[in-house]
Amino acid sequence: MQPVTSPAPTLDDILRLFQETDRKFQETDRQFKETDLKFKETALAIKAVNTSIGKLGNRLGEFVEEAVRPSAVRLFRECGIDVHEVQQNIVAKRDGESLELDLL
Repeated sequence: MQPVTSPAPTLDDILRLFQETDRKFQETDRQFKETDLKFKETALAIKAVNTSIGKLGNRLGEFVEEAVRPSAVRLFRECGIDVHEVQQNIVAKRDGESLELDLL
């Protein structure tokens, strides 16, 4: 029994293989670019959500401050502490440390 041999590839066969390989490389490159764009879009969406959450947190903090401020003055006065002045949003910095007081 003689071994089965396949005919040698022709120049056209080799050219077709190169063209197919080039087409696959181009498709892979397109897919990488599409994936990169989706990553960038996702990063922007995450940034927008984080900004919205931050704003919501600030609004909630402001709401709590406004709800607490009148009661705090009343409670101090009921305990015999005369409140003459209320300060809001105090920031103190010392030795590289900072402290923020919403209500003083």
